Amino acid sequence: MKVSIDKWEDEIAYYYVDTSRWCITPNKPAAVLMKPDFTLPASLRTVSAGAFEGIGMTVVKCPESLLAIYSRAFRNCKKLRQIYIPKSVTVIIDDAFAGCSADLTIFCRSGSTAEAFAKKQGIKYAIVK
Repeated sequence: MKVSIDKWEDEIAYYYVDTSRWCITPNKPAAVLMKPDFTLPASLRTVSAGAFEGIGMTVVKCPESLLAIYSRAFRNCKKLRQIYIPKSVTVIIDDAFAGCSADLTIFCRSGSTAEAFAKKQGIKYAIVK
């Protein structure tokens, strides 16, 4: 199956892009995303609860359009090592990254919600310009 949205496409899709809310939600529980380095669609506004829970990606780049990352969005993503979260994100629920590797680093802007979240949760972070 091929998914194509705003120049974003992937040959193997185990997730669902909800275009009415512009969010990604799981197609089925504990789905496996086969692409380890993943850039979310440019028009995405939210990552829904449990959207990528337990999935094996290693690097995620969130678009500048993203506003919120909800509960369990990346929970138990044991292989996730890096995620870029833009300053546009103003909501990150406390358990969004619960159960992720201690090697996870959040790349974010200084003074952003992502920086405050990383500090509060004890997650490594790096400031990008």
